[in-house]
Amino acid sequence: MYGHHMCHYELMYSYTDPRTSNEIERIVYTNDLEFTLYDPLDGVEYSFCVVACNECGKSVKSQCLDIQRSTCSKPLPPTCITSEISECGVRVDWFNGQDNGCAITEYRIYI
Repeated sequence: MYGHHMCHYELMYSYTDPRTSNEIERIVYTNDLEFTLYDPLDGVEYSFCVVACNECGKSVKSQCLDIQRSTCSKPLPPTCITSEISECGVRVDWFNGQDNGCAITEYRIYI
């Protein structure tokens, strides 16, 4: 680093607590080039930035990395969509798509 010893890094991360809607910000001081956040909240987006520090001061923030942990992903679309027309109306039927680890909680029908 051009003759100046690297002292440490400041890792800043933030997220919105889904229980309180409060934004939580944390700073971790480390000499390492990696960090593990244990037990992140499922479905919550985290934003991470890093600043390098030495005896001359602090760098500007790195580009922020936004990530979201999820134990599931979006479901696949319903399959085998069929319809039946009668004098009273139109009936539409389908089979569940693959839920990819999370229960399907609703279907939206667009007319």
